[in-house]
Amino acid sequence: MSDLMSRNYDLKIEDQLLLNCSITHIPDEKIKDIHNLVSRGINWDYLVNIARRHRLNYLLYWQLDEICPEKIPDNVKLQLQEDFQANAHRNLAMFRELVNVLNILKKHGITAIPYKGPRSE
Repeated sequence: MSDLMSRNYDLKIEDQLLLNCSITHIPDEKIKDIHNLVSRGINWDYLVNIARRHRLNYLLYWQLDEICPEKIPDNVKLQLQEDFQANAHRNLAMFRELVNVLNILKKHGITAIPYKGPRSE
């Protein structure tokens, strides 16, 4: 595990929580840290805003919903869930468009290899 996540940089609880949730696979020892942080009185508005700013709100939702769904206030869970679902729909639409472009190129004898998916701002 990165030293960055284990050092104390005098971060707000919410920032610590976001850092702990910002990896795709959370090791068992960090799950306990996440439970502890959530139990310490989270400013949920700040957490959601900072997660959105860093485009980590989808991962934050995914991790918190897996680790401690009962500790997320209903209104926050709904906000994060709506963000997550909107992102999934957007990604599917972009994937469909990519497939359409690849098919058009193939039809014209052009072989294309997408190496990174499209990104929207």
